[in-house]
Amino acid sequence: MPSGLQRHYLLCYDIADPKRLQQVHRLVLQHGMQWQYSVYYLYVKQSVLTDLFAQLEDVIDERAD
Repeated sequence: MPSGLQRHYLLCYDIADPKRLQQVHRLVLQHGMQWQYSVYYLYVKQSVLTDLFAQLEDVIDERAD
C-alpha cells in the first residue's frame, strides 16, 4: 500500500501519571480528535503515525502505563 495515503486509526491508552497523561493527550490531539477519555480518532498518513509513536515513546513509562 502506498505510504502517502491517509488511513483511519483508533488510538487508546491508559496512563497512570497525571503529568504524562496530559503530555500524551496534547501530542495525540495535534493529529486527531478525542472520541472518549483516552480514545482518539486519527485520519493520518503512516509516516505521521510513526512520528507520533516515536514522540509518545519519549513520554510513556512502559513499566507504569
